[in-house]
Formats: sequence, structure tokens, C-alpha cells
Amino acid sequence: MLVSHSGRRGADEHNWHNLNDEVHTSADPYESTLQHLQKLDAPDEIIALMRTEKHSYLLAGELPDIIDNILTYCDWTFGQGPNTLKQRFDGLRASNRLPVEILNQLEIMGAGFEEALIDVLGQEVIDRMKDHQWKDEALIRKGYCASAGLKVSEVFPRT
Repeated sequence: MLVSHSGRRGADEHNWHNLNDEVHTSADPYESTLQHLQKLDAPDEIIALMRTEKHSYLLAGELPDIIDNILTYCDWTFGQGPNTLKQRFDGLRASNRLPVEILNQLEIMGAGFEEALIDVLGQEVIDRMKDHQWKDEALIRKGYCASAGLKVSEVFPRT
């Protein structure tokens, strides 16, 4: 998912900061990530995992396998820091990124996976994920912003 976030950041910078260069080629996170990986001749197996950035396939029903479940759940429960599914989807609804009906359906799917995760591993795993702060995260954010010529406060306003 670190790879998909480079595509997400590229798309966000394209949209939010009007960047349009060889890194910021698309306003769509899935397309941005796909282009980035193809340009680097990434293995097909890695490219295939980026399907989790294209949430439209999820609307057909449940997440297809454990890999998609884990990658999607982690994506949904970590924004600019750990968050709950409710926080993530409340934010998405407020941003009008997708129609409310679609976001509601995706949130229900996420809640179903979270419930199964808790049944198997216990609530403690969820609590540890929410409370974990990775010590090198600030350095990675600074490096990422510097490479795009942006200030940390512009890209990560809540940090």
C-alpha cells in the first residue's frame, strides 16, 4: 500500500496544487499508481494489487479475498494518521468524493471485515493499530514533500 499511496499523493497534488509533470500525470489515484508502476516495470503481481485503489469493483459485493480485505481495511483506517472506519467515511461523505449511497455501501463492507477481524484476532489488534505511531513517519513525510517541492504543512495540514 506504500506504493499505492505514491499514486494517491501524485493524484492529490495534481488536483490540489495544480501540479502537472511526469510524476503528477493523472487526477485519478488508480491511474496515477498504475502509470507509476508500469513506468518502473513493476511485477504484474504488484500491479494487480493496485486494484484495491479502484473501489468500483467492490460495489459488486464482498471483498474477494483476504489480501483485498487487509489492503482495503488498512487503506480505510489510515489517513494522515490512524482513524476509525466511521471517521474515514464521515470525512469522505463530507468531501462529496463519491455519492453517499456508494460510501454507505463501502462502509458496511468495511465494518463486516472489521467485525470478522475482531472475531478472529480480538479487539486488541484494532486498538493497537489505532494507537500505533511509527517513529520514522515524520521523516518520510518531510522527504516526500521535499521531493515534490511542497511544504509539509501544505500536504499534511493535520500534522
